[in-house]
Amino acid sequence: MWKLFGWALALAMLCLVSPRTASAQRTDYSRIEGYGAFGFAGDADVRIDTPIVGSVRTSAGLDPSVGFGVRHTSPLGEYFAISGLFEAITMEADSNGAERQWFFDFSIMPQARILIPLEGVFLEPYVGIPIGFTFGMLDNLDDTSSPRGDEPWPGFNLGALGGVRLITDMHLGGFVEAGWRHRQVWSRYTVLSTDYEANATGNYFALNAGVLYLY
Repeated sequence: MWKLFGWALALAMLCLVSPRTASAQRTDYSRIEGYGAFGFAGDADVRIDTPIVGSVRTSAGLDPSVGFGVRHTSPLGEYFAISGLFEAITMEADSNGAERQWFFDFSIMPQARILIPLEGVFLEPYVGIPIGFTFGMLDNLDDTSSPRGDEPWPGFNLGALGGVRLITDMHLGGFVEAGWRHRQVWSRYTVLSTDYEANATGNYFALNAGVLYLY
């Protein structure tokens, strides 16, 4: 009788422990992620500081943005992770004569996460804060430069994203995330021997979706 009770208790403990062990194993994997990046409901603001009339500001809405990104995510214990990411996205002001401009991000994204084991798959809800450097390919305004064309305006990016990953036993999966993204770049230039400083800012609602591989 006691022997039978012991076997039953051991079986019950195994059932309880096994999902957690599998869950813990999934939290130990690094991930390579690729995704499409989209932006909606955005606005842009440009400020030009002049030595004569002070600051001049213009604002406009943003047309939908589109781009792509790649990310490497490393675990930091069971409930945290950090990603290094590269993202390229085009943005265009909703105004006459505006053209699409490329922005390139080099960022990190610390994140909090929790892994939920389900039947045959795992769900991983998470929240992250992307932050890093940005280069925007915008107009070269300096009349001393030749040729004019575009030039990289340096700056930074910031955001807040929440999402969920779906992970299978085959080490493959996908994810979707949404949130707020902010970019700010600036440039100093000379026109008719007068120095100016331009500052361009963009904010939009971000929606990203992609695939991942665990290793």
